[in-house]
This record gives sequence, C-alpha cells and structure tokens, in this order.
Amino acid sequence: MSGFVLAYGATDAAEVERMFSKIRHRGPYLSGIHANGKAVLAQNYLHADCPGAAPEAVRVPVASDRQPSVCLGYDGQMGNARRLAAPLGLEPGPFVEEQVVLGLYHQHGVGLFDKLDDAVFSFALVDDGKLLAARDVFGIKTLFYGYSDDTLLLASELKSLMAVTDKVFEFPPGHFMSETGELTQFGSLPSAPPEPPMADLGAVVAQITDIIDRSVRNRVDFRRPTACLLSGGLDSSVITYHAARLLRELQGPSARLKTFAVGTSDSGDLVSARVMAEHVGTDHEEVLIDLEQALGVLPEVIYQLESFDPSLVRSAVSNYL
Repeated sequence: MSGFVLAYGATDAAEVERMFSKIRHRGPYLSGIHANGKAVLAQNYLHADCPGAAPEAVRVPVASDRQPSVCLGYDGQMGNARRLAAPLGLEPGPFVEEQVVLGLYHQHGVGLFDKLDDAVFSFALVDDGKLLAARDVFGIKTLFYGYSDDTLLLASELKSLMAVTDKVFEFPPGHFMSETGELTQFGSLPSAPPEPPMADLGAVVAQITDIIDRSVRNRVDFRRPTACLLSGGLDSSVITYHAARLLRELQGPSARLKTFAVGTSDSGDLVSARVMAEHVGTDHEEVLIDLEQALGVLPEVIYQLESFDPSLVRSAVSNYL
C-alpha cells in the first residue's frame, strides 16, 4: 500500500504539502515530491512496497528510464509484472511495476491498459504537461479527484482532498483521465455471469486450483516477513494453504507460515481458524478482543478506512486491533 497526491494547474506547494501530510501513514519509509510543468506529484512508499530500495540512493516519484521528465505516482500490484518486464528489457527489482507502466505508456499510450490484465492499480502519470490518471476495473485501489479553483487534484485517500477542498469525487473504476479532467472508460466487468462450464467436475477443480496457485506465486515471494490473517473461512483458508505450501517449497519442509486469527472469545471464526491452522501446519496465534475495544477504535478505523460498509468495517476493526 503506497500513496500519492497530484495537483495539476495553478499549483500551490503549500496546498500539496497539506494533502500529502494526510497520507504519511502510507509511506514512512520513502517519499518525495516532484514538480513537472503544471503538475506537482508527491509519492510515498512503505518498506514492503519497495524491498531492496535504499532511501538515500533513489528518488520518488519514479521517473522513466527512457525519459526522466516522465514520472509516475503509483499504488498497485501486478501478478504478471515479470512477464511484462522481460520484453521491455527491465530487470526484477524495486519499482519494476512502475517501470512496466512507464514502458508500456511509451510503447502503447493509453493502449497500455490492454496489457494490465492481471493487475490492480491507481496511478497518475505526468508527461511534459500531459496527464494520464487511471484506476483498475475492479476498483480495488482507491483514487479520488477534486478541484481547488481551476486546479485538478488527485489523491489515494479522500482525506487528502478534504484538507484543501470540498469539491471531491470518487474516481470511477475502469476509467482514465487526461489533463482536461475528461474521464474515458477503458474496461468494465461482465454484465452477466458466464455460461456454466461443461467440463467434468475434476477438470474444473483442477483449473481453479491452478489459477489460485499461480496467483499466490505471482504475488508472494517471502522476501519480507509474511503472514496470513486466517479467519477460517473459505477465502483465507485456501490462500493460507497455498502460501504455506509455497513457503515450504522455498525454505524447506520445516518452514511454518505465521497465521493470525482475531476475534472475541466466543467467536466461531477462532475455532474454524484453529482447525485450519492445525490442518495446514502453521505457526498460529490468536488475538482476543472484546466489544469495548472494538467500539473504542471505531472512529479511528472509519477515518482511515473511509467507508461505512458494515462487513468492511467489521473486518477492518479486527485488522486494526
């Protein structure tokens, strides 16, 4: 989870700094501000977003290797980064995803979105007075825009914009925006479910298993200390199973994935998570909370989450605690 803010137009450095200060939590490890013509772009990173990057040796926002005046504010995750990087002549390492976006932009312009078919992202790319901002089709990565007089503003979190204006909007998923502020749709989710598969059940199960396994392998490399939040439900149990197996493959049969379960003492989730952790063989820890603790952190959780969705708030309280 990284973050960025952008001001395009009659930019005010103090206004950008006020916006940026609201998302310091997204990047205490590495941050920077870049002025490019009408645009001022500020970016920050957590250490987990850029393992191997030395703060004293790199500058952010990330600039294009081909054209240093082109730079990118980015929050994303690509499952196919390695496959996309190779034809572009990019080596694995810190900021390879950012360089992939910049490389695809140089080659394809706004056609780059056709290549990002295994990615979630929000970004703002500045190119000598031109702007290209975008958000993934699923809307997984957050992005908001607004206006302060004639200046266009973009930010990873709503609170950044609210620090300087009340003219704010959610950036729609599957769209990109130019420097004019015009939104253009580049993709959408299917309007109807697919036809039921006609293959036999065993073949369908094998295909789904392969998709999940490849997804985990493309996104988790254990270069940093890694754990699973395990609720005992279907999603987290399946991911935990594949991640634990991958860890043993990489680090030996005795390696044990760290898992956490969070809940009240009478929570059925804790029981289910305990059963799953024993089955998979993880190093499991339970975090017990009570109702007063949950209620006490609700204002802070909702402020950071920027959502009132009940299921999202419930899980976010557990994450926070």
